[in-house]
Amino acid sequence: MRMTNSQANGCFSMLRDPRTWLLFGFIASIKFMLFNSYRSTDFEVHRNWMSIVYNLPLGHWYHSKLSQWTLDYPPFFAYFEWLLAKIASFVDPKILTLGKEEYFSKSTLYFQRASVVMADFVYFLGCASISSSFVSKEWAVGEKFIGRAKLSLFALLMLNPALILLDNIHFQYNGFLYGFLLLSIGSIARGDFLKGALFYAILLNFKHLYLYYAPAFIIFYLSWYYYWEESKGRVFSLMAILIGIFSLSFGPFLIEGIIAFNFKDGIRSSIGQILSRLFPFKRGLTHANWAPNFWAIYNFVDAILAKSIFYFSDNCSSTVALLLKKCPPTSEFTKGIVGEYSHSILPDVSPLLTLLIIVIILIATFWRFKDIEEYSHTDFLLISLLLSAYPFFLFGWHVHEKAILMLFFPLAILSIKDSRFIEPFSLIFIVSTFAQFPLLFTPIENYLIKISFIFGIFAIGIVISNYLWQINPSELIRCPVAKNLIKGILLGEFYALIGHKLVFSSNQYNFLPIMVTSVICSLTMIYSYLSILLAVFGINFGINIQKRKLHRKEEKILSLPETTQFDERSIRYIAGIDLSTSTNHPSFGVVGLTVLAYPSMKVVYCADETVLLSSLGGVMPYLPEYFAIKEAKPLIRVLRRHLKNCPKIDLIFIDANGKWHSRGCGLACHIGYELNIPTIGVAKKLNEAPLLLSGYCERDDLADIDREIDRKCEQSEGLATMFHINWNKSDKIKLPNVAVIRTNSSKKAFFVSVGFGIDFVSASKIAFNCIGKNSYNVNPIRLSDLRSKRRIEEIFDY
Repeated sequence: MRMTNSQANGCFSMLRDPRTWLLFGFIASIKFMLFNSYRSTDFEVHRNWMSIVYNLPLGHWYHSKLSQWTLDYPPFFAYFEWLLAKIASFVDPKILTLGKEEYFSKSTLYFQRASVVMADFVYFLGCASISSSFVSKEWAVGEKFIGRAKLSLFALLMLNPALILLDNIHFQYNGFLYGFLLLSIGSIARGDFLKGALFYAILLNFKHLYLYYAPAFIIFYLSWYYYWEESKGRVFSLMAILIGIFSLSFGPFLIEGIIAFNFKDGIRSSIGQILSRLFPFKRGLTHANWAPNFWAIYNFVDAILAKSIFYFSDNCSSTVALLLKKCPPTSEFTKGIVGEYSHSILPDVSPLLTLLIIVIILIATFWRFKDIEEYSHTDFLLISLLLSAYPFFLFGWHVHEKAILMLFFPLAILSIKDSRFIEPFSLIFIVSTFAQFPLLFTPIENYLIKISFIFGIFAIGIVISNYLWQINPSELIRCPVAKNLIKGILLGEFYALIGHKLVFSSNQYNFLPIMVTSVICSLTMIYSYLSILLAVFGINFGINIQKRKLHRKEEKILSLPETTQFDERSIRYIAGIDLSTSTNHPSFGVVGLTVLAYPSMKVVYCADETVLLSSLGGVMPYLPEYFAIKEAKPLIRVLRRHLKNCPKIDLIFIDANGKWHSRGCGLACHIGYELNIPTIGVAKKLNEAPLLLSGYCERDDLADIDREIDRKCEQSEGLATMFHINWNKSDKIKLPNVAVIRTNSSKKAFFVSVGFGIDFVSASKIAFNCIGKNSYNVNPIRLSDLRSKRRIEEIFDY
């Protein structure tokens, strides 16, 4: 696929939006204000790297051991440091002092802080590229929604609290690097696969951490580029780009080595030395602050078991204490120092074992994923990036907490388009910031910055979700497990900020707050990974679970005694509720609610809300007779929220079937049962399933039934007609009664059945009384239908 002119012109269309530049200026101003905040040892690391590449010849860059902060990033980053060093030499030559001792000055502070902000312009271009390219007219929505989606994605990426914390407080260049990733994905989204490969190759030669993505890019190019691209030289072009970039990166060092030694020794002295710096395996299973992955839980369980065994044993010579490798246990992993340590009771983990686990998971997931054909090429790439990076993060050797950002970016992009990824992304958005909090420990950062960032995380989520979908944020995270994990994260941070100091003295168990944060965040990460696997591979599994739950609930509903008498005089207020869905975003809908006084039919309350219909997303197949799986919960949530504010509702009309259902329990029954409010089901067409599944008739007989219903409707001489259908021809077939109502102004009848807590005669009578002049449905549903349709059009701008 070649990139058309329209695609080329649109690759940075966001740059034409003045709001983009205002947001960039706002973020830049925040970063400038953070210049004097706490700085980590990485600040001196990067200053020292500048001094190495400035003062030493190229062949010595990866050999220098003058400082403990040796150069351990790929060559492109070394060249980047060399460029910064050239600029720094004009600002303050002392910045480039080479030695064992740390050097710091105000000019050093301002120069290095400013270099991060300036380098972030690449990140700004990457955000603009992916926002312009990923959100397209292929979504088949209106221009206004496309504009909102582009700006929302751009803002979500730019307003990344974890990235600001890492780069502009702790001090690193992650934004600069992720800019190349976003440029790569943006290029691929436009169909420019070669440019996408170019940017990813550049990224790899800046930082080898992005090898986490390598399996995804390999699978993607084998699955799409090799078979899609029509050019005969496609493989040659791709290989030329890769070889060219890696030659530019490693070539100068190889030449230096060969000149200084012979060919064999030159390779070992240059490439071998660089690789030994890039992949040091003697730093231990986990980083000092325990990245939130599986091994954090492993360390935690080991520490708890060891302490418990030692506590309950009499002494180190007891039988129980023999389970310990060391007695008393030392809990070396809780020292907060990088290094190789042994576990106290659980088996030690080697780098080879972690790699084996990762390879097994990658093979299992990609072997299944490669056969899924429902995704566009961009979606395929983004999901592949997740399936690749997650195992590396959760089970990798010596994973840094900052590596969680590798999950943030693909999820952020996908969540704008596919609702299945909204909840996992929301969790990653929260965890990615909280996981960096252990890096902050000075008083002002530990309280002011952390608290500001916590409020900022939730403010960003609320504002963007409301701007894009006009949806209540509580709709985006509905699973109780996810909600409890978020509560746990907040409680864990409260303990780290305040609780620990109240319980223990200043020097006791200093690592415990970090452990608590890491373990809770680790559980959240594992849950998010399982959610993604379920979303990608487990749609049918999820549907089957939902069906079983639905059947159990229906058994309870059907076991209740039927209502035989209903006092119409007890009704003061009736309500109608209707759901309109987005054709092109089928996992979103708008619920319209109208409350009217009865029998005057005066509107006393109305509302509409955007809802997320199913966590299974838009790929959820059509499920006849199982609409309650998708629609019951959002309708109930909306009703419960508004029951607190509106007049007391005595009866609800539902735009769905009630007992006229193949299992005798339609959507109207479910809603009435959950709310304990009488309901009436009103359907726009006759549900054929009860007739066919009960054996009442064959499919060929349905046309005759429809003609008979039309004939009876035509016999009416008034403004509207209603008649009851009793389907029970014999004792063998028992079907619920249905009332057919049609006004003379409408050519279509609608069908009334009992929902919950009301008898059939009363239900049909009240429904007939709620018909308005020229109405195509009962008034409460008609008004709600108009509201919800108008609102869905406003949001998605058809």
